[in-house]
Amino acid sequence: MKYVYYPCAGYDGSAVKIFGKECDVFIYVDCSYTKESIAQALRAQGFRGYGRIALGKECEIQQLMSTLEDCLLVESFERLEGFSSDHGPDRFQIAFVKGDGVHSLAPLVQSLGALPYAMVYIRPGISFGHNRSSFPSELDQEFMRLGGSELVAYDWGCSEGDPSDLPMTREAYSSKIRKVLCSSDYEAKVIVTIACKPRYVCL
Repeated sequence: MKYVYYPCAGYDGSAVKIFGKECDVFIYVDCSYTKESIAQALRAQGFRGYGRIALGKECEIQQLMSTLEDCLLVESFERLEGFSSDHGPDRFQIAFVKGDGVHSLAPLVQSLGALPYAMVYIRPGISFGHNRSSFPSELDQEFMRLGGSELVAYDWGCSEGDPSDLPMTREAYSSKIRKVLCSSDYEAKVIVTIACKPRYVCL
């Protein structure tokens, strides 16, 4: 199972924009999720250039996520006519999990039987965003304890501190590989750096 893990995701589409051409399964985790808030966000916001489609019975991610009681919803999206492949993947799935970004990681890895292909760390709401100040170090320790992943995408211009100071990007991953401008809930443009393990070749 190849998937992208996005803790403290809210309803930010950056993960899909960054990794949509490499992966079509995304796990969004946030303590604020409710079934009602997810439904409202999908109605009001959705994903530009995509429409929601029914999940088939053979959908692997839905079957696997059904073992997690905190998974509130799995949705599938298909690219609309008029949008080329440059816009994003033909289809992708998102599983919305209500939970803490640190504590949800190990059960998720166990259920899916694989480490995430990539993790996205963008503005996790430290302090004034009502997230605890120890969240980055806790996430880092848990992430590396489980083995990490091939790629980490983090906000280089994050006002909550420089994520490049985290051991997961300083020690286990190489330095800046490439920068991507992507949309965010908070700003029109956020500079995101993608770091990778030395054994992984970034194109």
